[in-house]
Amino acid sequence: MQTVGRLRSHVFSRRANSSFFAIRGDADFGSIDDYLEGLMLSGAKNLHGQVITNCGEFLPIEAPEPFVKALTDFAPR
Repeated sequence: MQTVGRLRSHVFSRRANSSFFAIRGDADFGSIDDYLEGLMLSGAKNLHGQVITNCGEFLPIEAPEPFVKALTDFAPR
C-alpha cells in the first residue's frame, strides 16, 4: 500500500498536457481565478477560463448561446 506522501509525489510529478477550459457564470460562488490557480498548482499548464455574465451554475440552461459560443471558440485549440 502506498503512503499518502508517495502517492502525492507521484500525482504532482505528472504534468497534464491537455488543455483545460474552466467556464462559469458570474453569479456562481467563488472566483474563476482561484479555480485556475488550483489547476495550475496541480500541474496543469494550458489553462483557459471564461466567465459568462448574467447566469449562475446552470450555464447551458441560463445562457445557452454564450455557453455554446464559448465551447466552440475553445474547441479548435
